[in-house]
Amino acid sequence: MDQPVHQGTGNTLPPFTDRPVFDRPAAILVDGGTFSAAEDFTAAFRGMGRGMIVGTPTAGSTGNGVQIVLIPGVAYANICSKHDVAPDGTEFVGTGIKPDIEIRENYDSYFGTAGSPVIKAALRLLK
Repeated sequence: MDQPVHQGTGNTLPPFTDRPVFDRPAAILVDGGTFSAAEDFTAAFRGMGRGMIVGTPTAGSTGNGVQIVLIPGVAYANICSKHDVAPDGTEFVGTGIKPDIEIRENYDSYFGTAGSPVIKAALRLLK
């Protein structure tokens, strides 16, 4: 069924004035499991120029999926029902947000004792 389309202008949050602002270096870690609100947060983080994004591209899905039955009990389609863009106008739905520093996990980082190369890279940046 047809649904009305909501269009509006973006909103801006004013800075806090009643508490100190965290002003130390910051980084966020992302990968293909970063989607929905986490992906929206990543886009806003980049838009603020607050720090580095480290890892692999995000999933490219901001959530709010609408499920459509294609074949009852067999096949369904999940379609994103909203259109988000980064603060600079960059499209990321369907493509993801590319990190500033791309570093991939590997077999040893998941199952070995070497630790995560993504975490290590972020810690190097923050020093």
